[in-house]
Order: sequence, then C-alpha cells, then structure tokens
Amino acid sequence: MGQGLLVLGSQQRVVDLLDKKAVNFSDRPTLPVNELMDINWSFAAMPYGAAWRQYRRNFHQYLNNNAVQEYHPIMLEETKNFLQKLKSNPHQIFEGVQFLFGTAIMRAAYGFDDIRQNESLIHIAEDLVFEMAESAVPGRFLVNYFTPLRYVPSWFPGAGFKKHFMKVAQMSFKALYPPFEEAKRDVEDGRKSRHPSMAHSFIDRLHEESNTTRAELEEVARGVCAVAYLAGAETTVSSATALLYVLASYPEIQAKAQAEIDIIKKPGCISGRYGGVW
Repeated sequence: MGQGLLVLGSQQRVVDLLDKKAVNFSDRPTLPVNELMDINWSFAAMPYGAAWRQYRRNFHQYLNNNAVQEYHPIMLEETKNFLQKLKSNPHQIFEGVQFLFGTAIMRAAYGFDDIRQNESLIHIAEDLVFEMAESAVPGRFLVNYFTPLRYVPSWFPGAGFKKHFMKVAQMSFKALYPPFEEAKRDVEDGRKSRHPSMAHSFIDRLHEESNTTRAELEEVARGVCAVAYLAGAETTVSSATALLYVLASYPEIQAKAQAEIDIIKKPGCISGRYGGVW
C-alpha cells in the first residue's frame, strides 16, 4: 500500500539500530484514525519525542514499583468486594474480574469511591479501548493507507467511517475530561478519597506551578490519568482471565497454588497488612 518496509535480518542489526541508536529509530507509526478519534492525548499514540518523554516520565512517577504500593489498600478492598460477590454469584466470575480491575484502576487514577460512578467510567473506557484496537487492525480502515480520505466529508458516499469516528471522538472526550474535572471539584470541595490517587496528587502539584506551566501540567495530568486505565485495564483483565482458564484446565496446578497459599494463611480467610482478616 505504498509503505516501505525495512527487514532487520539479524539480532546484531536489531541491537545496533533499535537499542544503541534508540533515540534515532524509536518511534511508532502515526495513524490518521488517531486524529479522527481525537486520541492524540494518549502518549501510546504519540510519536517519540519531548512530549512523549514528558508523559512517560509522569506516568512512571505514579506507577513504578515503589509508587504502586500506595494503591495496595485499594486493591485489597476491591479484592474483598470481588470475593464477596463471587461467593453469591459464582457464574459471574469473568464480569467480576473485569469490574475488579477496572474499579481498582479507576480509584487509583481518580480517587472515586462511588461504585456507580466508577462503573459508568469503566464502560466508557472499555468501549474506547475496543475502538482503538479495532482502528489499528491492518486493512480495517482504508483511511490509514490513503490518508487524503480523512478530508472527505461525512455525507460523501462511502465515508461512513467519518460518522463512526465522530462517535468515538465523543467517547474520547468523556474518558478524558469529565473524570479529571470531577476529581478537581472533589479536591476543591474537600472530598478527597481516604486513599491516594494520581489525579489528586497531580492537582496538588498544579497549585504549586506558575500560570505558564500550570496549563501544560494539567494537560499532561489529564492525559496520564486517562491512559492509566486505557493501558492497564485490557492487559490486566486479559491476563487474569487467561489465568482463570489455565487454573480451571489444570486442577493439579490449582491444587499446588492453593496448598502454597494455605501454608501462610488460615483456610477460608484472606489476610492482609491493610485490612486485617476477613
């Protein structure tokens, strides 16, 4: 489709170009659909450069191995809720896993403790993740190959993709702006969650910045908080779902894992440093 390909035929060439000269060659393709969906705020879709490094640095600041420990109380509470629901509705285990990780990530990102509010945001983000994945499927949308098609008006025959991406752009807006604005109102009204969150930490930093850098930092904060869910929910839920299938398919492995857990915990109980014994 007019796109050039460079095939690296040895490990040494891969290391020489993509490792030793990563500054020159580390990048990702820019898809026209990203602009149509208005998701350029996601550093997963950004070209490698100063803006990407700024987003990546802030993202890592709140989600590195040490920082994640601050969110352990949230994980523990949501695990408890998940197990209680699973006990009464064991057939909804996969839906429960999805809500478990979605809620935990939303609480860590924005500090929202309201279950209904988190559920609404989770569904919006899930739909957006699905559309982003679909838009990147090779050959799915011709506009990714014939870029002038993005300038075709939506009423033109065969340009139904424009109307579709307008709806996706609305999802993008709902995933990006309302949650962060709500978090700002919570801080202003003194309604912070009892647990730390990325948004509240960012907002506290905003007050320390000058007017020149405040707007830039707020844009970064808004994008980083949104990406926290988009980047984590799908991969984490997929991994957990795969684990459940594996454990169900190999009961002998499940028995070994249970035996290891029983060595350090009382049967029928889950203990934790943050929540005592249930």
